[in-house]
Amino acid sequence: MFKRGIVSTVAKSAVLSFAGIASSVVVGQANEVLEEVIVVGSQIKGAAINTALPVSVVTSEDIDALGLDSGEEFLENLAEMGLNYFTEAEAFSGGVNSARGDVGSYNLRNMGVGNTLVLLNGRRLVNTAGYQTELLGGDYVPTLTVNSNLIPTSGMERVEILKDGASAIYGADAVAGVINNVIDSNYEGFSFTTKMTGFDHFDANDLTFSSKFGSDFNDGKSHATVLVDYYDRDNIAATEDPRWSAGDHRTILADDSPWKGATAFRNLYSYQYAQLDQSGTNSFTDSRGEMQILPTADSKCAGSKALDTGYGTCLVPDTTSDNYYLNPGLYRDFRSKLERKNIFATFSHDLGGSLELFSEMGYYLAKSVRNVEPAGTSSSAPIAIGADYYYTNQLFQGSETPLAGMKIRLDGLRSPKYGRLVTNEKKT
Repeated sequence: MFKRGIVSTVAKSAVLSFAGIASSVVVGQANEVLEEVIVVGSQIKGAAINTALPVSVVTSEDIDALGLDSGEEFLENLAEMGLNYFTEAEAFSGGVNSARGDVGSYNLRNMGVGNTLVLLNGRRLVNTAGYQTELLGGDYVPTLTVNSNLIPTSGMERVEILKDGASAIYGADAVAGVINNVIDSNYEGFSFTTKMTGFDHFDANDLTFSSKFGSDFNDGKSHATVLVDYYDRDNIAATEDPRWSAGDHRTILADDSPWKGATAFRNLYSYQYAQLDQSGTNSFTDSRGEMQILPTADSKCAGSKALDTGYGTCLVPDTTSDNYYLNPGLYRDFRSKLERKNIFATFSHDLGGSLELFSEMGYYLAKSVRNVEPAGTSSSAPIAIGADYYYTNQLFQGSETPLAGMKIRLDGLRSPKYGRLVTNEKKT
């Protein structure tokens, strides 16, 4: 593509007006020659663009001083940025549509994800291939965002942040503002940095490698730059901190707390073991015909009302208590195992006559692996077990088969033995 230095009509008018007002002012400095004006965005007829807008600029020195590992960490250090809901660590506002994998969002001025326009070298970036549902304006709506981890932080020259609504100029997705990420495409030389991070109380390490290379050639008419970021980290299990893995938050409250008995703080899952319903009752059901499958190691399996299935489990009356709820924190990772690769290359060639040929190429690859709690069936959609099911017809109590020819409903089931392993791969 081609780029040519231009001065817009608006800029010319502003210069002429200023010259007319300040014609009587004696300027002691030498006149500076304006070589190039780059206009980012477009002028919409009738838009009010004659007022100043607040802009912050974060330089490469500021970014290096923070020692960042990702674009997500960079956004967390911006005073203008609101809460980042679009991340793997936040699995509550999005519900089943929560973000997954290596992803971070832009939420300028806390006006909601999807309301910030994100640019790279003045050009619009596409949204990440995924969405999550967030509570905005009193209702749950799907939100989209540019992945903040897509941009190599070590190769940034500066980040420009427009902290006011600019939808009149840039469009509806700039209601909260605009962030322009400027890559250091004129870098000359070679540099690399490495960083290894360990934790005092967690069994995990982080490794970061960054390098930059840039050089002129063709008698200085051409320039190429290559930026490489590599990041690798271990997972951290929630069980490494008792507060993270506490499913029943009442256990960490003071004994005299008025919320000590509030079940709203009991964030446990029901159906740690299978719960079944039958029509009628017998010795191993409660008065409503409900029963529960427990491992034979459970003390209830030694009771007089238990029915040994012969498969390492027993059937007992359904008297679910706190001991039979499942704590999801025992299975979850606080953060996933992650490997990320960012490569960005630029090329430019001066064609003369204020014409420049340039090209930009980026490559992003990330793979995350995370442990989560076991999945369970839905109580609103119970599963029916047919009357001719082989195993229920083979359960003996003495010489009788109490469940033979009987339809049974599975109210809920969640395996307490194994969690799930969630793998996400992103490539751009």
